[in-house]
Amino acid sequence: MRGVNHRCRLGVNRGADSQWETRHYSAHDTFQNQIPEAAECDVVVAVFRARLGRPLPPGFRPQPSGEPYPSGTAYEVLSAIEARRAGKTLPDILVFRYRGAPTPALDAPDYAEVTAQWEQLKAFFDRWFQTPTGEFLAAFKEFTSTDDFAEKFVDSLRQWLARHGYLPQGRLWDRVLRGSPFPGLAPFEADREIVFCGRELAVTHAIARLREAAGRGVPFLLVIGASGSGKSSLLRAGVLPRVVLPGTIPEIDLWRTAIVTPGPDPFLSFAEALFADAALGAELRAGTFRTAQLLAKQLAGDLATALAPLQDALDLAARRRQQDAGFDTPRPARIALAVDQAERLVTEADEATTEAMARLLAALVRCSLVHLIVALRSDAYPDFQRIGTLVGLREDGATFDLVPPLPIELEEIVIRPVAACQPPLAFEQRGDRSLASCLVADARGGDALPLLQVTLQIVIG
Repeated sequence: MRGVNHRCRLGVNRGADSQWETRHYSAHDTFQNQIPEAAECDVVVAVFRARLGRPLPPGFRPQPSGEPYPSGTAYEVLSAIEARRAGKTLPDILVFRYRGAPTPALDAPDYAEVTAQWEQLKAFFDRWFQTPTGEFLAAFKEFTSTDDFAEKFVDSLRQWLARHGYLPQGRLWDRVLRGSPFPGLAPFEADREIVFCGRELAVTHAIARLREAAGRGVPFLLVIGASGSGKSSLLRAGVLPRVVLPGTIPEIDLWRTAIVTPGPDPFLSFAEALFADAALGAELRAGTFRTAQLLAKQLAGDLATALAPLQDALDLAARRRQQDAGFDTPRPARIALAVDQAERLVTEADEATTEAMARLLAALVRCSLVHLIVALRSDAYPDFQRIGTLVGLREDGATFDLVPPLPIELEEIVIRPVAACQPPLAFEQRGDRSLASCLVADARGGDALPLLQVTLQIVIG
Protein backbone atom coordinates (compact mmCIF):
# COMPACT_ATOMS: atom_id res chain seq x y z
CA MET A 1 0.00 0.00 0.00
CA ARG A 2 1.52 3.29 -1.03
CA GLY A 3 0.68 6.08 1.19
CA VAL A 4 1.04 8.46 3.93
CA ASN A 5 4.18 10.48 3.27
CA HIS A 6 6.95 8.34 1.93
CA ARG A 7 6.06 4.69 1.64
CA CYS A 8 3.50 2.66 3.50
CA ARG A 9 3.68 -1.10 3.07
CA LEU A 10 0.79 -3.51 3.42
CA GLY A 11 2.02 -7.09 3.52
CA VAL A 12 -1.00 -9.40 3.55
CA ASN A 13 -0.20 -13.02 4.29
CA ARG A 14 -2.52 -15.29 2.30
CA GLY A 15 -0.12 -18.14 1.69
CA ALA A 16 2.08 -15.95 -0.49
CA ASP A 17 4.34 -13.04 0.26
CA SER A 18 3.22 -9.42 -0.26
CA GLN A 19 0.94 -10.20 -3.19
CA TRP A 20 3.85 -10.94 -5.51
CA GLU A 21 1.58 -12.91 -7.87
CA THR A 22 -0.27 -9.77 -9.05
CA ARG A 23 2.67 -7.44 -9.77
CA HIS A 24 5.23 -7.30 -12.56
CA TYR A 25 8.73 -8.44 -11.67
CA SER A 26 11.75 -8.95 -13.89
CA ALA A 27 13.20 -12.43 -14.36
CA HIS A 28 16.75 -11.19 -13.67
CA ASP A 29 16.29 -11.63 -9.90
CA THR A 30 14.15 -13.27 -7.21
CA PHE A 31 10.77 -11.90 -6.14
CA GLN A 32 11.98 -10.98 -2.66
CA ASN A 33 14.96 -9.00 -3.92
CA GLN A 34 12.64 -6.85 -6.05
CA ILE A 35 10.09 -6.14 -3.33
CA PRO A 36 10.69 -2.76 -1.62
CA GLU A 37 12.23 -3.21 1.80
CA ALA A 38 9.67 -3.16 4.61
CA ALA A 39 12.24 -1.48 6.87
CA GLU A 40 12.23 1.57 4.55
CA CYS A 41 8.47 2.10 4.83
CA ASP A 42 6.52 4.19 7.31
CA VAL A 43 4.18 1.45 8.47
CA VAL A 44 4.13 -2.31 7.87
CA VAL A 45 0.86 -4.20 8.26
CA ALA A 46 1.03 -7.99 8.37
CA VAL A 47 -2.10 -10.15 8.48
CA PHE A 48 -1.67 -13.83 9.34
CA ARG A 49 -4.39 -16.44 9.08
CA ALA A 50 -3.14 -20.01 8.69
CA ARG A 51 0.12 -19.82 6.73
CA LEU A 52 3.58 -18.38 7.26
CA GLY A 53 4.37 -18.14 3.57
CA ARG A 54 6.84 -19.46 1.04
CA PRO A 55 10.52 -20.06 1.80
CA LEU A 56 13.17 -17.62 0.60
CA PRO A 57 15.63 -18.59 -2.16
CA PRO A 58 18.99 -20.18 -1.27
CA GLY A 59 21.65 -17.60 -0.46
CA PHE A 60 19.20 -14.94 0.75
CA ARG A 61 20.74 -12.91 3.56
CA PRO A 62 20.17 -14.47 6.98
CA GLN A 63 19.03 -13.00 10.27
CA PRO A 64 21.62 -11.17 12.40
CA SER A 65 21.99 -14.42 14.35
CA GLY A 66 22.98 -16.23 11.15
CA GLU A 67 19.74 -18.22 10.97
CA PRO A 68 17.68 -18.14 7.78
CA TYR A 69 14.39 -16.27 7.82
CA PRO A 70 11.44 -18.73 7.94
CA SER A 71 9.70 -17.15 4.91
CA GLY A 72 9.47 -13.99 2.85
CA THR A 73 6.62 -12.70 5.01
CA ALA A 74 8.60 -13.44 8.16
CA TYR A 75 11.55 -11.56 6.65
CA GLU A 76 9.47 -8.45 6.05
CA VAL A 77 8.09 -8.43 9.59
CA LEU A 78 11.34 -9.34 11.33
CA SER A 79 13.53 -7.00 9.26
CA ALA A 80 11.15 -4.14 10.11
CA ILE A 81 11.34 -5.06 13.80
CA GLU A 82 15.15 -5.22 13.56
CA ALA A 83 15.22 -1.71 12.06
CA ARG A 84 13.18 -0.31 14.94
CA ARG A 85 15.27 -2.06 17.56
CA ALA A 86 18.39 -0.68 15.90
CA GLY A 87 17.20 2.85 16.66
CA LYS A 88 15.12 3.91 13.63
CA THR A 89 11.93 5.84 14.40
CA LEU A 90 10.07 4.02 11.62
CA PRO A 91 8.55 1.75 10.48
CA ASP A 92 5.75 0.99 12.88
CA ILE A 93 4.74 -2.66 12.61
CA LEU A 94 1.09 -3.65 13.00
CA VAL A 95 0.60 -7.42 13.21
CA PHE A 96 -2.81 -9.09 13.12
CA ARG A 97 -3.47 -12.80 13.61
CA TYR A 98 -6.63 -14.80 13.06
CA ARG A 99 -7.63 -16.58 16.24
CA GLY A 100 -8.96 -19.81 14.71
CA ALA A 101 -7.14 -22.84 13.32
CA PRO A 102 -7.52 -24.23 9.77
CA THR A 103 -9.83 -27.22 9.31
CA PRO A 104 -8.76 -28.97 6.09
CA ALA A 105 -10.53 -32.16 5.07
CA LEU A 106 -8.47 -35.24 5.86
CA ASP A 107 -8.58 -36.31 2.21
CA ALA A 108 -7.78 -32.84 0.83
CA PRO A 109 -4.88 -32.92 -1.68
CA ASP A 110 -3.11 -30.09 0.17
CA TYR A 111 -3.74 -31.44 3.69
CA ALA A 112 -0.04 -32.00 4.40
CA GLU A 113 0.92 -28.53 3.17
CA VAL A 114 -1.85 -26.81 5.15
CA THR A 115 -0.83 -28.67 8.30
CA ALA A 116 2.86 -27.89 7.79
CA GLN A 117 2.15 -24.20 7.19
CA TRP A 118 0.04 -24.03 10.32
CA GLU A 119 2.80 -25.59 12.43
CA GLN A 120 5.33 -23.13 10.97
CA LEU A 121 3.03 -20.20 11.75
CA LYS A 122 2.53 -21.36 15.34
CA ALA A 123 6.28 -21.80 15.79
CA PHE A 124 6.89 -18.31 14.40
CA PHE A 125 4.47 -16.70 16.86
CA ASP A 126 5.71 -18.85 19.75
CA ARG A 127 9.22 -17.57 19.15
CA TRP A 128 8.66 -13.91 18.29
CA PHE A 129 5.31 -12.81 19.72
CA GLN A 130 3.88 -15.01 22.50
CA THR A 131 5.44 -18.00 24.21
CA PRO A 132 3.47 -21.25 24.53
CA THR A 133 3.01 -20.45 28.22
CA GLY A 134 1.41 -17.08 27.45
CA GLU A 135 4.16 -14.48 27.95
CA PHE A 136 3.97 -11.69 25.33
CA LEU A 137 7.23 -10.96 23.51
CA ALA A 138 5.90 -8.42 20.97
CA ALA A 139 2.61 -6.65 20.42
CA PHE A 140 -0.02 -7.98 18.02
CA LYS A 141 -3.80 -8.05 17.70
CA GLU A 142 -6.07 -11.03 17.19
CA PHE A 143 -9.23 -11.01 15.10
CA THR A 144 -12.09 -13.48 14.77
CA SER A 145 -13.71 -12.46 11.45
CA THR A 146 -13.23 -10.16 8.50
CA ASP A 147 -15.56 -7.63 10.16
CA ASP A 148 -13.54 -7.78 13.36
CA PHE A 149 -10.31 -7.34 11.41
CA ALA A 150 -11.69 -4.39 9.43
CA GLU A 151 -12.72 -2.59 12.61
CA LYS A 152 -9.40 -3.19 14.37
CA PHE A 153 -7.31 -2.35 11.31
CA VAL A 154 -9.14 0.92 10.62
CA ASP A 155 -8.92 1.90 14.28
CA SER A 156 -5.19 1.13 14.43
CA LEU A 157 -4.44 2.97 11.21
CA ARG A 158 -6.39 6.05 12.30
CA GLN A 159 -4.52 6.11 15.59
CA TRP A 160 -1.24 5.84 13.69
CA LEU A 161 -2.17 8.73 11.39
CA ALA A 162 -3.18 10.90 14.34
CA ARG A 163 -0.02 10.06 16.29
CA HIS A 164 2.20 11.02 13.37
CA GLY A 165 0.41 14.25 12.56
CA TYR A 166 -1.28 13.20 9.35
CA LEU A 167 -4.76 14.74 9.28
CA PRO A 168 -6.03 14.45 5.73
CA GLN A 169 -9.50 16.00 5.64
CA GLY A 170 -10.29 15.68 1.96
CA ARG A 171 -13.13 17.97 0.98
CA LEU A 172 -14.20 20.52 3.57
CA TRP A 173 -17.69 21.50 4.69
CA ASP A 174 -18.22 25.27 4.28
CA ARG A 175 -20.13 26.05 7.43
CA VAL A 176 -20.75 29.68 6.45
CA LEU A 177 -22.51 28.81 3.20
CA ARG A 178 -24.04 25.47 4.16
CA GLY A 179 -24.68 25.70 7.88
CA SER A 180 -24.40 22.76 10.24
CA PRO A 181 -23.03 19.52 8.76
CA PHE A 182 -25.69 17.68 10.77
CA PRO A 183 -29.22 17.62 9.27
CA GLY A 184 -31.03 16.82 12.52
CA LEU A 185 -34.03 14.55 12.00
CA ALA A 186 -33.78 14.84 8.21
CA PRO A 187 -31.70 12.17 6.49
CA PHE A 188 -28.25 12.84 5.11
CA GLU A 189 -28.63 13.39 1.37
CA ALA A 190 -26.03 12.89 -1.37
CA ASP A 191 -24.91 16.52 -1.02
CA ARG A 192 -23.82 15.68 2.54
CA GLU A 193 -21.83 12.61 1.55
CA ILE A 194 -18.57 14.19 2.77
CA VAL A 195 -19.95 14.56 6.31
CA PHE A 196 -21.81 11.25 6.40
CA CYS A 197 -19.31 9.45 8.60
CA GLY A 198 -19.03 6.36 10.76
CA ARG A 199 -20.96 4.01 8.48
CA GLU A 200 -18.25 3.09 5.98
CA LEU A 201 -18.24 -0.56 6.99
CA ALA A 202 -22.04 -0.83 6.64
CA VAL A 203 -21.90 0.85 3.22
CA THR A 204 -19.15 -1.50 2.05
CA HIS A 205 -21.01 -4.61 3.21
CA ALA A 206 -24.31 -3.46 1.70
CA ILE A 207 -22.70 -2.84 -1.68
CA ALA A 208 -20.93 -6.19 -1.52
CA ARG A 209 -24.30 -7.92 -0.97
CA LEU A 210 -25.81 -6.01 -3.88
CA ARG A 211 -22.94 -6.99 -6.15
CA GLU A 212 -23.29 -10.64 -5.17
CA ALA A 213 -27.01 -10.50 -5.94
CA ALA A 214 -26.31 -8.83 -9.28
CA GLY A 215 -23.88 -11.62 -10.06
CA ARG A 216 -26.78 -14.05 -9.63
CA GLY A 217 -28.86 -11.99 -12.07
CA VAL A 218 -31.12 -10.36 -9.46
CA PRO A 219 -29.64 -6.95 -8.47
CA PHE A 220 -31.86 -6.42 -5.42
CA LEU A 221 -30.92 -5.49 -1.86
CA LEU A 222 -33.31 -5.19 1.09
CA VAL A 223 -31.91 -3.01 3.90
CA ILE A 224 -33.72 -3.71 7.18
CA GLY A 225 -33.29 -1.65 10.32
CA ALA A 226 -35.15 -0.35 13.32
CA SER A 227 -36.81 3.04 13.26
CA GLY A 228 -34.13 5.69 13.73
CA SER A 229 -31.24 3.38 12.81
CA GLY A 230 -30.18 5.59 9.90
CA LYS A 231 -31.51 3.59 6.94
CA SER A 232 -32.47 6.64 4.88
CA SER A 233 -29.10 8.31 5.40
CA LEU A 234 -27.27 5.08 4.60
CA LEU A 235 -29.29 4.78 1.40
CA ARG A 236 -29.07 8.40 0.23
CA ALA A 237 -25.61 9.54 1.37
CA GLY A 238 -23.82 6.20 1.63
CA VAL A 239 -24.84 3.34 -0.63
CA LEU A 240 -26.34 5.11 -3.64
CA PRO A 241 -23.48 7.60 -4.20
CA ARG A 242 -20.99 4.74 -3.96
CA VAL A 243 -22.90 2.42 -6.29
CA VAL A 244 -22.76 4.93 -9.15
CA LEU A 245 -19.01 5.57 -8.82
CA PRO A 246 -17.06 4.14 -11.78
CA GLY A 247 -15.85 0.64 -11.02
CA THR A 248 -18.16 -0.12 -8.08
CA ILE A 249 -20.32 -2.26 -10.38
CA PRO A 250 -17.75 -2.89 -13.14
CA GLU A 251 -20.29 -4.22 -15.62
CA ILE A 252 -22.20 -0.91 -15.78
CA ASP A 253 -20.68 2.01 -17.67
CA LEU A 254 -23.32 4.68 -17.05
CA TRP A 255 -25.80 5.27 -14.23
CA ARG A 256 -28.97 7.23 -13.72
CA THR A 257 -30.35 7.55 -10.19
CA ALA A 258 -33.79 7.77 -8.63
CA ILE A 259 -34.96 7.77 -5.00
CA VAL A 260 -38.61 6.93 -4.44
CA THR A 261 -40.58 7.55 -1.27
CA PRO A 262 -43.90 5.82 -1.98
CA GLY A 263 -47.14 7.77 -1.62
CA PRO A 264 -50.82 6.88 -2.17
CA ASP A 265 -49.99 6.55 -5.89
CA PRO A 266 -46.60 4.78 -5.89
CA PHE A 267 -46.47 4.82 -9.69
CA LEU A 268 -46.65 8.61 -9.72
CA SER A 269 -44.05 8.76 -6.93
CA PHE A 270 -41.80 6.54 -9.03
CA ALA A 271 -42.31 8.56 -12.21
CA GLU A 272 -41.60 11.83 -10.40
CA ALA A 273 -38.40 10.36 -8.97
CA LEU A 274 -37.27 9.33 -12.47
CA PHE A 275 -37.87 12.82 -13.84
CA ALA A 276 -36.05 14.34 -10.86
CA ASP A 277 -32.75 13.03 -12.22
CA ALA A 278 -31.84 15.77 -14.71
CA ALA A 279 -30.16 13.50 -17.25
CA LEU A 280 -32.76 10.73 -17.05
CA GLY A 281 -35.59 13.29 -17.13
CA ALA A 282 -34.24 14.73 -20.38
CA GLU A 283 -33.93 11.27 -21.89
CA LEU A 284 -37.48 10.38 -20.89
CA ARG A 285 -38.83 13.64 -22.36
CA ALA A 286 -37.20 12.69 -25.66
CA GLY A 287 -39.67 9.81 -25.83
CA THR A 288 -43.44 9.56 -25.91
CA PHE A 289 -44.20 9.97 -22.21
CA ARG A 290 -42.96 13.49 -21.53
CA THR A 291 -44.51 14.13 -18.13
CA ALA A 292 -44.50 12.24 -14.86
CA GLN A 293 -48.30 11.84 -15.05
CA LEU A 294 -48.17 10.21 -18.49
CA LEU A 295 -45.27 7.97 -17.50
CA ALA A 296 -47.04 6.91 -14.30
CA LYS A 297 -50.05 5.69 -16.30
CA GLN A 298 -47.76 3.71 -18.58
CA LEU A 299 -45.89 2.16 -15.65
CA ALA A 300 -49.17 1.11 -14.03
CA GLY A 301 -50.30 -0.65 -17.21
CA ASP A 302 -49.41 -3.95 -18.79
CA LEU A 303 -45.90 -5.10 -17.87
CA ALA A 304 -45.17 -6.02 -21.46
CA THR A 305 -45.22 -2.32 -22.40
CA ALA A 306 -44.61 -0.63 -19.04
CA LEU A 307 -40.84 -1.07 -19.21
CA ALA A 308 -40.45 0.28 -22.74
CA PRO A 309 -40.07 4.00 -21.83
CA LEU A 310 -37.28 3.24 -19.37
CA GLN A 311 -35.52 0.90 -21.78
CA ASP A 312 -35.73 3.55 -24.54
CA ALA A 313 -34.34 6.25 -22.22
CA LEU A 314 -31.42 4.07 -21.14
CA ASP A 315 -30.69 3.05 -24.74
CA LEU A 316 -30.58 6.75 -25.66
CA ALA A 317 -28.23 7.44 -22.76
CA ALA A 318 -25.95 4.57 -23.82
CA ARG A 319 -25.83 5.77 -27.45
CA ARG A 320 -24.95 9.32 -26.39
CA ARG A 321 -22.28 7.96 -24.07
CA GLN A 322 -20.89 5.89 -26.96
CA GLN A 323 -20.64 8.97 -29.17
CA ASP A 324 -19.07 11.14 -26.46
CA ALA A 325 -16.52 8.53 -25.42
CA GLY A 326 -15.80 7.14 -28.89
CA PHE A 327 -16.75 3.56 -27.99
CA ASP A 328 -17.14 1.03 -30.80
CA THR A 329 -20.46 -0.17 -29.39
CA PRO A 330 -22.86 1.14 -26.72
CA ARG A 331 -22.09 0.05 -23.17
CA PRO A 332 -24.70 -0.73 -20.50
CA ALA A 333 -26.63 2.12 -18.87
CA ARG A 334 -28.77 1.33 -15.82
CA ILE A 335 -30.84 3.01 -13.13
CA ALA A 336 -29.67 2.90 -9.51
CA LEU A 337 -33.09 2.88 -7.88
CA ALA A 338 -33.71 3.31 -4.17
CA VAL A 339 -37.06 2.88 -2.45
CA ASP A 340 -36.93 4.65 0.91
CA GLN A 341 -39.48 4.03 3.67
CA ALA A 342 -40.76 1.01 1.76
CA GLU A 343 -43.30 0.31 4.52
CA ARG A 344 -45.35 3.13 2.96
CA LEU A 345 -46.06 0.85 0.02
CA VAL A 346 -48.37 -1.02 2.37
CA THR A 347 -49.62 1.77 4.62
CA GLU A 348 -50.43 4.39 1.95
CA ALA A 349 -51.57 2.39 -1.08
CA ASP A 350 -54.39 -0.12 -1.42
CA GLU A 351 -53.58 -3.80 -1.73
CA ALA A 352 -54.07 -4.06 -5.50
CA THR A 353 -51.86 -1.02 -6.15
CA THR A 354 -49.18 -2.38 -3.85
CA GLU A 355 -49.15 -5.72 -5.66
CA ALA A 356 -48.99 -4.02 -9.06
CA MET A 357 -46.10 -1.82 -7.96
CA ALA A 358 -44.28 -4.86 -6.59
CA ARG A 359 -44.66 -6.64 -9.93
CA LEU A 360 -43.24 -3.60 -11.75
CA LEU A 361 -40.22 -3.41 -9.44
CA ALA A 362 -39.60 -7.13 -9.79
CA ALA A 363 -39.78 -6.90 -13.59
CA LEU A 364 -37.32 -4.00 -13.63
CA VAL A 365 -34.87 -5.96 -11.47
CA ARG A 366 -35.18 -9.27 -13.26
CA CYS A 367 -34.62 -7.71 -16.68
CA SER A 368 -31.64 -5.83 -15.18
CA LEU A 369 -32.87 -2.34 -16.05
CA VAL A 370 -32.36 -1.28 -12.42
CA HIS A 371 -30.24 -2.11 -9.42
CA LEU A 372 -32.82 -1.83 -6.66
CA ILE A 373 -32.15 -1.03 -3.01
CA VAL A 374 -35.13 -1.03 -0.64
CA ALA A 375 -35.01 0.39 2.89
CA LEU A 376 -37.58 -1.11 5.24
CA ARG A 377 -38.36 -0.55 8.92
CA SER A 378 -37.85 -3.83 10.78
CA ASP A 379 -41.26 -3.70 12.50
CA ALA A 380 -42.89 -3.54 9.04
CA TYR A 381 -41.28 -6.76 7.84
CA PRO A 382 -44.44 -8.86 8.47
CA ASP A 383 -46.30 -6.53 6.07
CA PHE A 384 -43.48 -6.94 3.53
CA GLN A 385 -43.81 -10.73 3.80
CA ARG A 386 -47.41 -10.54 2.65
CA ILE A 387 -46.26 -9.24 -0.75
CA GLY A 388 -45.20 -12.46 -2.44
CA THR A 389 -43.47 -10.77 -5.36
CA LEU A 390 -41.19 -8.81 -3.04
CA VAL A 391 -40.48 -11.89 -0.93
CA GLY A 392 -39.36 -13.63 -4.12
CA LEU A 393 -36.99 -10.74 -4.86
CA ARG A 394 -35.56 -10.95 -1.37
CA GLU A 395 -35.01 -14.70 -1.65
CA ASP A 396 -33.23 -14.39 -5.00
CA GLY A 397 -31.47 -11.12 -4.19
CA ALA A 398 -29.82 -10.10 -0.91
CA THR A 399 -30.61 -8.70 2.54
CA PHE A 400 -28.58 -6.41 4.79
CA ASP A 401 -29.44 -5.83 8.44
CA LEU A 402 -28.45 -2.34 9.57
CA VAL A 403 -27.51 -2.61 13.23
CA PRO A 404 -26.92 0.31 15.61
CA PRO A 405 -23.48 1.92 15.28
CA LEU A 406 -20.62 0.56 17.36
CA PRO A 407 -18.91 2.90 19.87
CA ILE A 408 -16.07 3.56 17.44
CA GLU A 409 -18.63 4.40 14.72
CA LEU A 410 -20.44 6.78 17.06
CA GLU A 411 -17.17 8.59 17.61
CA GLU A 412 -16.79 8.96 13.85
CA ILE A 413 -20.38 10.17 13.50
CA VAL A 414 -19.74 12.89 16.09
CA ILE A 415 -16.14 13.93 15.48
CA ARG A 416 -15.37 13.66 11.77
CA PRO A 417 -18.09 16.01 10.42
CA VAL A 418 -16.88 18.67 12.87
CA ALA A 419 -13.27 18.09 11.79
CA ALA A 420 -14.33 18.68 8.16
CA CYS A 421 -15.85 22.09 8.93
CA GLN A 422 -14.39 25.32 7.62
CA PRO A 423 -13.98 27.69 9.45
CA PRO A 424 -12.55 25.16 11.92
CA LEU A 425 -14.54 23.99 14.93
CA ALA A 426 -13.59 22.11 18.07
CA PHE A 427 -15.62 20.50 20.83
CA GLU A 428 -15.44 22.09 24.28
CA GLN A 429 -13.08 20.36 26.68
CA ARG A 430 -13.64 20.16 30.42
CA GLY A 431 -10.96 18.45 32.40
CA ASP A 432 -10.16 15.12 30.80
CA ARG A 433 -13.49 14.87 28.95
CA SER A 434 -14.71 16.62 25.83
CA LEU A 435 -18.27 17.34 24.80
CA ALA A 436 -17.77 14.85 21.97
CA SER A 437 -16.94 12.01 24.37
CA CYS A 438 -19.96 12.88 26.51
CA LEU A 439 -22.25 12.77 23.47
CA VAL A 440 -20.86 9.43 22.37
CA ALA A 441 -21.23 7.94 25.85
CA ASP A 442 -24.83 9.15 26.15
CA ALA A 443 -25.76 7.88 22.67
CA ARG A 444 -24.75 4.27 23.26
CA GLY A 445 -27.73 2.02 23.35
CA GLY A 446 -28.94 1.71 19.77
CA ASP A 447 -32.03 3.93 19.73
CA ALA A 448 -30.49 7.33 20.46
CA LEU A 449 -29.17 8.15 16.97
CA PRO A 450 -31.99 10.59 16.01
CA LEU A 451 -31.65 12.45 19.33
CA LEU A 452 -27.88 12.57 18.85
CA GLN A 453 -28.30 14.10 15.39
CA VAL A 454 -30.71 16.74 16.66
CA THR A 455 -28.34 17.60 19.52
CA LEU A 456 -25.41 17.88 17.12
CA GLN A 457 -27.41 20.09 14.76
CA ILE A 458 -28.18 22.46 17.64
CA VAL A 459 -24.66 22.42 19.07
CA ILE A 460 -22.98 22.87 15.67
CA GLY A 461 -25.38 25.50 14.39
